[in-house]
Amino acid sequence: MTEIEESVVETVVRLVCHDLGSAWQPLGVSFEFQEREPAGSLPKLMPPEERTLAIRFEITMSELKGEMNLVFPGLLSSALLRRLAHESDYQRPGAVSGNERMRELLMDCGFGFALSFEKLMLPAAEAVSLAPGQVLALRRSVDQNATATVAGIPMFLGRAARSGDKRAAQIVAAMGTPDGEQEILPTMKAVTVRS
Repeated sequence: MTEIEESVVETVVRLVCHDLGSAWQPLGVSFEFQEREPAGSLPKLMPPEERTLAIRFEITMSELKGEMNLVFPGLLSSALLRRLAHESDYQRPGAVSGNERMRELLMDCGFGFALSFEKLMLPAAEAVSLAPGQVLALRRSVDQNATATVAGIPMFLGRAARSGDKRAAQIVAAMGTPDGEQEILPTMKAVTVRS
């Protein structure tokens, strides 16, 4: 990087450290920019076999997008988790816990959803002869469950369904349980996908 680019990056990193320090101040954690390390010095700072906690932020400004990655050594993240657990033991009466607040905020977020059959093989001859309007027989029973993934994570067994004139997914069970009694998120008991 040029001197000007390094100066700009340093200014941005100092601002980020200030904001991180403000956000984490209740836990007694501070962030401070000391110096820029060359790319090859990471193994000296943190051995490759050390467990780490990595947090990725996506940053969007106007039409530009970028990512910022924070990597914490495992010992530090364990200490922070212990401190968080200790801090959460006592809460002001009527105060909303961090977990409850996080759950509230997540309920407004959108997550990708897919319903698919695993290991479904299509002969090349059929793939080549496909044309618009043609119905492709998948050689699967209509009663066979497909895997429903949320944010790329397999979470449920389900079937293709219809809700009025919209496509939908009927959730049959949570992954890992035959009867679906295990709940992954209490609020995700029924999922309807509209396209």
